[in-house]
Amino acid sequence: MNTELLTIDLDVPDEKIINLAKGQKKIKRLMDILISVIVLVFASPILFVACIAIMVESKWSPIYRQERNGYLDRPFVAFKLRTMYADSSIGNLSAPKEGEPRVTKVGKFLRKTSIDELPQFVNVLLGDMSILGPRAVPKKELELRVMKMTQHNPDGKNTFERAMKIRSMVLPGISGMAQAYGRSSNSIEQATEYDVFYVLNYTLMLDVRIFFKSIETVLFRRGVN
Repeated sequence: MNTELLTIDLDVPDEKIINLAKGQKKIKRLMDILISVIVLVFASPILFVACIAIMVESKWSPIYRQERNGYLDRPFVAFKLRTMYADSSIGNLSAPKEGEPRVTKVGKFLRKTSIDELPQFVNVLLGDMSILGPRAVPKKELELRVMKMTQHNPDGKNTFERAMKIRSMVLPGISGMAQAYGRSSNSIEQATEYDVFYVLNYTLMLDVRIFFKSIETVLFRRGVN
């Protein structure tokens, strides 16, 4: 197990964790809206073709809706393009691995290219998400993360629970440090470390670095299992 998370100072008062000034928050929100509109406009032909392909192959709605934990663990409905057969994710919180039968042929391509993430820009416009931030995941998956990390280190349960609380103190993102630096190759511990580091060192300049790193990661398909 990677134990760096246990060495991060998590005893920071909640009121001191979010250090963006009001002006910076407005800039971040404005950029979220601007970039989301641009992406959705230019990606609309891709989304249209992808939706048709999904419906032809799986015969189900191309948009997959899932309740996830957002800012301060408040639930919201996240949108993605369907990449698995209907009901195949129920009771299975693990990310599908390459070659798994529950992933459709179209879905395999959409996941590799991250096209399946495009509908989440609608969530950004709705204010449920930001373009950059810790990954939005279902509540059960968050609980599963704590359980798995505690199995490796039973004495660290309070630390892991605190880490999960800290990662919820900013809006979840379509991409974040864990996705830009490692993507699906990161362990649960590594992904959590990236999320906590992001929140505790939250600046607009860090967002800029992660934004361009995310583009590089998607284009060169780095960290994809």
